[in-house]
Amino acid sequence: MKALILFSLLISTAMAATNHNMKVEIAPEAHTLTVIDQMTLGSRDCSAPVKFNLHEGLNPLVVSPAEAGLKLISKTYEDNDQELGVEHYELMLPCDQKQFTLSYAGTIFHKVKDPTDPYSRGTSDSPGLISEEGVVLSSATFWYPQFEKASDNFVTFNMDVTNNKNFRFMSTGEKLSDTSFSETTPQEDIYLIGAAFSVYEKATNHGVALSAYLRTPDQEMANKYLGVTESYLNRYSALVGPYPYKKFDLVENFWDTGFGMPSFTLLGSNIIRLPFIINTSYPHEVLHDWWGNSVYVDYTRGNWCEGITAYMADHLMSELNGAGDSYRRDTLQKFTDFVTERNDFPLTKFLNRYNAPTEAVGYGKALMFFHMMRMKLGDAAFKKGFTHFYLNNKFKKVSYSEIQKSLEVASGKNLDEDFSQWTKRTGAPTLKIAEAAVTATQSGYHLHVRLNQIQTENVFATNIPVAITLEGETQAIQSEVEMKDRELVFDLDFSKRPVFLQVDPEFDLMRRLAKDEVPAVLTMALGASKTYFVISEKNSPEAQKKFIDILSQALPKEGSFEVISDSAVTSLPAGSSVWILGKENMLVSAFNDSVKDKGTLVGANDIQVSGQTSPVSNNSFTLVSRDLKTQNVMVFVSANESNSYEILANKLIHYGKYSYLVFTGETLTNKQKGVWKLNSSSMSVALKDGARPGTLKSRGALVNE
Repeated sequence: MKALILFSLLISTAMAATNHNMKVEIAPEAHTLTVIDQMTLGSRDCSAPVKFNLHEGLNPLVVSPAEAGLKLISKTYEDNDQELGVEHYELMLPCDQKQFTLSYAGTIFHKVKDPTDPYSRGTSDSPGLISEEGVVLSSATFWYPQFEKASDNFVTFNMDVTNNKNFRFMSTGEKLSDTSFSETTPQEDIYLIGAAFSVYEKATNHGVALSAYLRTPDQEMANKYLGVTESYLNRYSALVGPYPYKKFDLVENFWDTGFGMPSFTLLGSNIIRLPFIINTSYPHEVLHDWWGNSVYVDYTRGNWCEGITAYMADHLMSELNGAGDSYRRDTLQKFTDFVTERNDFPLTKFLNRYNAPTEAVGYGKALMFFHMMRMKLGDAAFKKGFTHFYLNNKFKKVSYSEIQKSLEVASGKNLDEDFSQWTKRTGAPTLKIAEAAVTATQSGYHLHVRLNQIQTENVFATNIPVAITLEGETQAIQSEVEMKDRELVFDLDFSKRPVFLQVDPEFDLMRRLAKDEVPAVLTMALGASKTYFVISEKNSPEAQKKFIDILSQALPKEGSFEVISDSAVTSLPAGSSVWILGKENMLVSAFNDSVKDKGTLVGANDIQVSGQTSPVSNNSFTLVSRDLKTQNVMVFVSANESNSYEILANKLIHYGKYSYLVFTGETLTNKQKGVWKLNSSSMSVALKDGARPGTLKSRGALVNE
């Protein structure tokens, strides 16, 4: 371990990075900054000019050396609204010169925009601004010179900030004071965050300084976050390797954001106070200081870090709560519902999430791939491999090939086939039990199973988990069968009669799910290629239109939707999703037929959902089921007020894994949610009438606490 740490340090110190020695003056009420930046290039081709980009209107001047020449070449815009202008400069330096100083000043103020993409998770956006509410600057703002030569865009820096308000500032690196910072490890960005913060501090046993920067004094909330931060740092240090920075800051932003940066996270005032964030999104952002914020992503070869962060944070949290299989099922459900041959892409092409299919691949498929690697290698080798990956790649841009090398070192196995088929090609297997039969023999019983891969894509070579329950036994026998062809036949002999067969019962394999493996949930409706919104004349036309306008933005771009009156419906094509708007809708009776075995009934004055009855007044409902004849996904929607339809449409995208939802009050606070229980699945076969599956072995989490 010591040798690995030394090797990591040699890599990080040898890496070329441009050093910025910055003096920054902020005037919040004027939205302006003034900067003197002494830069030392990490490398230099003296035969070519130094090219850099800077926010428009900052009018840079060369302070030194005197013989340097600076020329504005062009100007471009960084967003579709053409609100962020970026100026491109060339600086001529003497051949032996790697250090120069620029001064520049000007206005930076880009108004915060509300989210337009339903998959933005409700966060707003601005490339950066200086205001009396606060300061948020990053590389996206182009507030400091960014070089066109990729190697020069790794930075280290010293920064002193002054301002004419009572602002406290924070950035990455070591905090020397409320306005002074030093960063000695190569970074991809220089952040500057400021406001009239109340700062709460705590030191960990490992010498990491923890701080909470809150916009209003709140000792209780600060203590809550600082306490869990230390536990998360301890968890991931034990799992991956030593925390890479000297501090971690929770920073409250004045608009809704949910970002993880090196050594801090920037959370909006509303987000930071959501009760579930501290145990869901927050550990995810903390773990990003290992994955993505110290081991960097080489985006030319694919963004690997979201998948492993989701696996080691979100999935791990579910495992610790005994729900790892449910988390994987929901992950596979999203892929099944949203990813088609038309919108699929390999993991090596994933850059970032901007809609349901990109999330299902870049987060979900990557997460499942890492889970399969863990299942194949075992927990010890899997964890050892990622520790090796971390220690040998800190402050470098890497991708899946470096992960493969580290896992091979840790396990001694060749993983070419695994990484090739799961990261470089599209698709996933779809399994079908074609035959399962038991015959008696002289010595006991013989089980014959025929398993097919029925997807249109080429065959995937993979190990298939199976569980077999024997007569009189409460515990199932668990094993794996290797499948390399379109069809796999395997035969097993037992002394006792096999009575139940399960294939991949804990959802350990990256695959498309059979329709009957999961209950009807919202993602099925949101991912359908053909959608019908069935409106009722007894409902508010304006409310229904707003609902459809908002929700249709979340539907697949390659799909289609149609609005139709309930009085005009005769039949709808199979394979569609059908949204039934309003309790007076003429399709409600068909919906009631589909949920009559689920303790659910839509009535005139109240609605029973999974055995629990709520009045229509002051409550809003979303219920999902399958049509018994066509197998269309049916979604019943009822809102208590006309304006509630608009609020409900904005909420539903975040509740995709549920079969039923009940919201109450004007703000639609969730009071009931869940999924329908399944009685059977085509991936399970009762080999004897009335047989039930045995229990599966209890499985520990990746880390046990």
